[in-house]
Formats: sequence, structure tokens, C-alpha cells
Amino acid sequence: VEHSAHGGDSLGSQIAIFTAILASAGAIVSYQGGDTQNKAMLYKNEAVLKKTQASDQWNFYEAKSNKGHLMELALVVAPAKKHEFYEAQIAKYEKDKVEFHEMAMKIGKPVFKRMAEEEPNYISSDCQLAGHHIEQGMEELGLPKAEMAHPLTLLAKAYGL
Repeated sequence: VEHSAHGGDSLGSQIAIFTAILASAGAIVSYQGGDTQNKAMLYKNEAVLKKTQASDQWNFYEAKSNKGHLMELALVVAPAKKHEFYEAQIAKYEKDKVEFHEMAMKIGKPVFKRMAEEEPNYISSDCQLAGHHIEQGMEELGLPKAEMAHPLTLLAKAYGL
């Protein structure tokens, strides 16, 4: 009995070594799993940032369009001596729109292409401006056209209402 206690080939030693190997393997797998989760969160955050950037650019574009339309209205109702001012404002807003439109389309291009891969029948967004941005982006890239609909409209169609 004493002789086997001093020997190195006991079952207890083998179990201890096997347990240490399993613990090491578990730690490695756990580390890799955590790394994968961190990367997924990073990609998600980057996607949210890109979406926000595209939305901001598109909103700037729409704001410039609205201001330009107001200047066009003002041009019609203003006295002749103010026409030059409003014409200059209209030209300024048209120039600004081009810059914001190009940036919004550049940021949104990967989204448009990804959506087109699925060949959707509908484009849906709770934000009408975002829906129009996607619709226009897909059209400008020559991607398959899909009907734009509000999410509630799609629910109504799905339930036959």
C-alpha cells in the first residue's frame, strides 16, 4: 500500500492531470467565446453608427429640400425687390442638397445592396424618410424595385385586413 502511494501512476494522479487539461481547454473555449461575443457587439455598434450617419445625412438632405421649397414659395409671394435674395437662397439649398444626398447614398449603399440580395416584395420602415432613402438608393443603383409600405400596413395585409 505504501509503495503504491509513492508511485506516480495512481488513478488519482491521472484524474488530476485529466481535470487540469479539461479546465485549460474550457478556459480557452470560454476565452474564444467571449472574443466572439465582443466582436459581435462591436459589429452591431458599428452598424448602428452607420445607420445613424446615413439617417443624419438623409435628414440634412430633406431639411435642405424643405428650406428650398420654402424659398421657392417666398419667391412667388415676395415683392420683386426681394426676388434676388430668394433666388440666391434657392441656389444655395440646391447646392447643399447635392453634398448631403451623395454622402447619404454612399453610407447607405451597403444596406441597399444587402436588401436587394433578398429580393424583397416590400421595403418597410417606421420612419418614412428612411424608407424613401432606401427605395431611392436601390433605384439609383439599378437594384430590383420593391414596394414601400409602413410596418402597420404590412401587418394589415398579413392578417387580410
